[in-house]
Amino acid sequence: MSAENHEDEDVLQAVFIPKQQASAEAIKPFLCTYPPLDQVTQLKDPKVNFTAVVELPAGADAASAQYDVALWHASYGRQEWTETTMTRGKEVLAHGKLRIFYTLTLEVSKSMTFTAKLRDSPSAAWIWAKDCQGSQDGLVIIDGPPTREDDPTSLKDLIHNLNTALQCVEVMSECPRTRVWDVKTTVPGVPDGPEDLPSAYANVRLGIPWGGQGRWFALVRHWTPWISPRQGDSPFNPPEDAVFCSFVSLEGKHLVLLGVSNDTVTVLRGSETGEVNIHVRNDNLKDTVAHVVVAVGDTFQSACAAAMYRARRIVERGSPPSQPAQNQSPQPQEDWFDGLGYYLTHDKITSTLNGLSANGINITSLIIDDGWQDVDSRGPTQWQHGWKDFEAKPDAFPSGLKGLVSEIRASHKNIQHIAVWHSLLGYWAGLTPAPSGRLASHYPTALVAREPTTPDQMPLDNAMTVIHPSAISQFYTDFYTFLSASGITGVKTDSQYLLDALLTAASRRALTAPTLRAWSTAASTAFPSHPPISCMSLSPQLLFPRSPSPVILRNSDDYFPSVPASHPWHVFSNAHNALLTLHLPRALPDWDMFQSAHPLYGAYHAAARCVSGGPVYVTDAPGEHDREVLAQVTATTPRGRTVVLRAGVVGRSVDAYTRYEGLSFCKVGAYHGRAGVGVGVMGCFNVSQRAVTEVVPLGRFMGIEGGGRFVVRGYGTGEVWGPWGTGEVEAGVVLGLEERGWEILTAVPVVEVDSGRFGGVDVAGLGLVDKMTGCAALLEAPGYEVVGTRVVVGVRLKALGVLGVYVSALPKMTVEGNVMVTIQGQIVPAHTVRVDKRDKHVLAVDVGAAWKEMGLEPTRWTDEVTIVVSICNL
Repeated sequence: MSAENHEDEDVLQAVFIPKQQASAEAIKPFLCTYPPLDQVTQLKDPKVNFTAVVELPAGADAASAQYDVALWHASYGRQEWTETTMTRGKEVLAHGKLRIFYTLTLEVSKSMTFTAKLRDSPSAAWIWAKDCQGSQDGLVIIDGPPTREDDPTSLKDLIHNLNTALQCVEVMSECPRTRVWDVKTTVPGVPDGPEDLPSAYANVRLGIPWGGQGRWFALVRHWTPWISPRQGDSPFNPPEDAVFCSFVSLEGKHLVLLGVSNDTVTVLRGSETGEVNIHVRNDNLKDTVAHVVVAVGDTFQSACAAAMYRARRIVERGSPPSQPAQNQSPQPQEDWFDGLGYYLTHDKITSTLNGLSANGINITSLIIDDGWQDVDSRGPTQWQHGWKDFEAKPDAFPSGLKGLVSEIRASHKNIQHIAVWHSLLGYWAGLTPAPSGRLASHYPTALVAREPTTPDQMPLDNAMTVIHPSAISQFYTDFYTFLSASGITGVKTDSQYLLDALLTAASRRALTAPTLRAWSTAASTAFPSHPPISCMSLSPQLLFPRSPSPVILRNSDDYFPSVPASHPWHVFSNAHNALLTLHLPRALPDWDMFQSAHPLYGAYHAAARCVSGGPVYVTDAPGEHDREVLAQVTATTPRGRTVVLRAGVVGRSVDAYTRYEGLSFCKVGAYHGRAGVGVGVMGCFNVSQRAVTEVVPLGRFMGIEGGGRFVVRGYGTGEVWGPWGTGEVEAGVVLGLEERGWEILTAVPVVEVDSGRFGGVDVAGLGLVDKMTGCAALLEAPGYEVVGTRVVVGVRLKALGVLGVYVSALPKMTVEGNVMVTIQGQIVPAHTVRVDKRDKHVLAVDVGAAWKEMGLEPTRWTDEVTIVVSICNL
């Protein structure tokens, strides 16, 4: 997100955001189903239990609400549609809404397309869900036979009308229940001639995945630096080039196509007939082989992973060997970016940091954003400015960069990491030419042209001065040595897409690989414990790093605070881009900075960053901080460090094929803890322009495939649902979110203990219930032990806060008569233990208050706290 808003950025962003349905708050009631409308639902059991929920506004009378709901459905291979009336069931009043439930069980063969309609009385006209609220058809697909390596089907059975001129070879897959093919085509090279010759291009027909049936998902190049998601029904014909696409068949198989860009730029194009074409750009002088990886699997996740693993092998095989820097010893992940980060522009750095401290906000990382460098002012905007010298601009930093860093570290002991922003090629327009530019005078340079983009973003005369390839390694070594000597511990390297914007084949060929290699090597040498942030680097040939060094990868285009539509789209884009980027080697997706005090979307962005699994940075204006939001994102360790609580597994969309334009939540799945005993996390974000209600089934949470029983807790409401087993029909949360609404759900495994007084009692350690992703405070799964007539729950936490423990029989107990809590072996003050006001089944222990009141200190060797909760007299 830019620190400033520019009108052209607002317009640019608006162009790339899919148009949504207009706000429809006046339309009542709202109808949702499970399996859901608008979405693809893949199930194992052909016996499908449908649920519909009619939601009415507060004050509606259930007795007078005579709504009927009917399902219209068409099975696989049949043209005719069938109507089946659903059976009315229970009525529930929740959050000021009356919800009336309807059920129906149908046997589904292979797949079924369906929609729903409703009427408010037997004599009234039926209203289709599509007409009253814009909901499109849902699709249910039943799992087919598992994919096997020895399946007799060939690639031409999966891709109809497959181009026989392509070289298609099946290779070993690294993922179970998947198959993988290398598809190759030879592309002519650039002919001999002048240095200003353009690249060579080829467009090669591939074929039609699944013969055009099913739905598709693609990640497309909406702008040179970035990718974004697109979804649709057949035919496959997105308006932009795709780097990745997936097609789900009506028999439950997922076919993934991935263009591999290394020596070539390889993308995929659709057509009005759904035929996929391979579009290749070749900068080499000789003919070059272009690769597309094809993978098929039983799930989207497995097919995607298989394709990505194969692509990584291809890129590694074609790249020169490279070793990490000798002194590279990356710290554990939590030491890189488990602290709260802050982006600041060059102005008012000191006053802003002082303001943060005065407000009790203790950041641990600082990134000095665009604006500190000594650049010229040759054109009207930053896009025409070039970089003059390593040292910071003298008028703004009279004591130099080192002086600024020394002042910051002396005044703010909590700041451990200070990074600076810079462009990969210098500044937005490269370097200031010699003799005005000291850098251009000291190092050999080259003059290169860029491809046309918007006029205001082009360098003057379309010419950029850049470091010559022969000197780029020395240049980056010198630059990062200067930064390190100034006290800088990391970099954010922006505008990397400029390598893909070079106009001639010769400049692209000469600069791309040497520049990336020099940058990565210098960064890992100078900053071994702080991986660089790679930004505007989702161009195809930049996606697969050619270095073994880790990076933090900016995962999507910016959002702009003054453009409301850009906020939900930003979350949706990040969630879907992560489906690809989570598989990139040694890369951690970064969902970008946000403003905690944004009046509409501050908490929305904060929640998204917590479930992303990536770093958390804020970029608040001086004095404009939402301390409540920041308190929900961060926690304090026993030693007083401020940490952010992030899910341990990278968050990603759980619904690849669900469109942004529909009435569905953007559901971001993550996981924390060891397999089988950890916590499934589901961030739910309303990206629509109206209130939406959806059934979120237990089976959609990550990490619960092994079975067991779980409770689901909502962070925002504090409610707990369940416990349920994974196969139970009613195992799902009916969740309603207003426009701009969000919720973080956690699925926590429960342990059942026998009780003479209360029967079977379910117990679960929930983590810190006052934090958005408080489960991430758990250092390990809680331990449960039955001792006589009590159950002992042992919890190790990395930070202080309010610990929640679910006890199913708690409403029948008293805290005084049935609960004892110790911290570090000492009994806590009674007033720090209570029943949670928001759910009577949750025991809340204010660990932070108890720790402070008891005057406790962490042990010499650890920065953690151990709590033992005993549920007695069972």
